Amino acid sequence: MNIRRNLAVATLGALFCTSALPAMAAPLSMSTLSDDIRLDSLPEGGTLNTVSGDVRVQSVGGALSANLASGDFQAGKVVGGLNVHSASGNITVDTVTGPVDIRSASGDVDLHKVEGTVNIELASGDVDLPSVTSNMHVRTASGDVKAALVGSGGTSRSVDIRTASGNVVLHLPHDFDGRLDLGLTETASTVGKYHITQDFGLKVETGEWETHGLGEKTRRLYVVGTIGSGRDVVKVHVAHSNITVTHD
Repeated sequence: MNIRRNLAVATLGALFCTSALPAMAAPLSMSTLSDDIRLDSLPEGGTLNTVSGDVRVQSVGGALSANLASGDFQAGKVVGGLNVHSASGNITVDTVTGPVDIRSASGDVDLHKVEGTVNIELASGDVDLPSVTSNMHVRTASGDVKAALVGSGGTSRSVDIRTASGNVVLHLPHDFDGRLDLGLTETASTVGKYHITQDFGLKVETGEWETHGLGEKTRRLYVVGTIGSGRDVVKVHVAHSNITVTHD
């Protein structure tokens, strides 16, 4: 009989683990109050928690969850999905196969390659996603977003990027087939400062001025159009920032 049990580890100080961990066919649960968590391999994935310290994992063979109050998160290859919640710290991952969910109050996110859906919510920080194969949803209050949708898919894909303050650069595949919905908000004092640039030859439309509380006036610049049959849906909405959409 093969009995699988979670392996739980707790520590109050610095922790460095490699092959010293027992070879168990079960997810790992590890918590520390201070200093770092460093692991060469997590064959079955697991959950990592730290109040103050960095987390570094080289190879993960199952779904991984990490919760950090203060510290950077770094991973090599993750197979099975990734979930990271961080109050403060940068998040860097080489490759993820599976869904990604990241929520952070402060810190940059850099995911080099994702084969799966991406959902990111940041209060402050830049996002870099140079290779995403599936749905991509990104929200930032303050920070730039650079992303690329790769591959031809075959099924409908959704890209939804929104920033309150931050430029967006999105790269699409050469055979992109989808609907574009791009828009930015400008005020009377920022007319001509921000732009929508795209490679598809679509016209930039200008909306009417609207008056809000305290007499502030805003209007929308937007681009809406369909390329091919409109299979994929790409939405990029920003305030007081630039939008650039390119393709191969």
